[in-house]
Amino acid sequence: MTPHAFWPVPLADFERPPVTETVLGVHFAPVRAIESAQIIELWQREFRDRFPHVEERDRHLPSIESFVPGATMTPRIEFRRGPQSPRYWFRSEAGDQLVQLQNDWMAFNWRKSAPEVGYHHFGEGAAQFEVMYRAFEALASATGARSMEPLQVEVTYINQIRAADGGWSNYDDLHKVLERAAHAVSGHLPPAESQTVALQYLAHDGEGKPFGRLYVTVESGLDETGPVFVLTLTFRARPLGADLAGVMAALDFGHHWIVGGFDELTTETMHAIWGRKERT
Repeated sequence: MTPHAFWPVPLADFERPPVTETVLGVHFAPVRAIESAQIIELWQREFRDRFPHVEERDRHLPSIESFVPGATMTPRIEFRRGPQSPRYWFRSEAGDQLVQLQNDWMAFNWRKSAPEVGYHHFGEGAAQFEVMYRAFEALASATGARSMEPLQVEVTYINQIRAADGGWSNYDDLHKVLERAAHAVSGHLPPAESQTVALQYLAHDGEGKPFGRLYVTVESGLDETGPVFVLTLTFRARPLGADLAGVMAALDFGHHWIVGGFDELTTETMHAIWGRKERT
């Protein structure tokens, strides 16, 4: 399956993007032979030096995109007797990087640990993800599994757009941040107490068939500096092949959709604050 060009125009770059977290993930068919003991052994052998902190979490239950007319996502329900291995979080010492592992889900997260910390670029996260995938693939092979069967990739970027950084001051100002937002009404109503926006876009492959979606949400909130808008962009799609190359290509495709979509959906006022420039 050949997708259309990643984005019809060159992607922009931002000197001070408001990104606070990114996630690169893949859902795959369960590798039944891999349980908690095997995952812990993998961590001890491959990741412990870089990710020394371990947490057990509830299993991640993915929703698989559906392209049947009238449907968007199909929740995946697991029917399996007996206990299941949990999802493991392996965190870096600084807490800014996180590996998630269970026997049908893998993800690499980057989190902004301090205001002065710069953005962790996609290529850096993709390289970490690829190393992790190869290690898990080798583990699956060692347990007797024929090969990993990737089902869906996921890319998420979370942005915290703070009023304190300029460009807007209250929740009625969403139109100063988001191009598609309506202007505030003028009349008897006071400024909006909160705002929420949800958008979704269908991605097609080179044959015109749907294979993924971009989800965009904006929610108002507060942090220690005052009002914020949390802009989340998530791209989910089928891998562009049944191997690691197909997974990485789909992640790259999602990255282009998210960065290009972020650029189109946000205003020139905010672009100036974030230091937008053409990518060379």
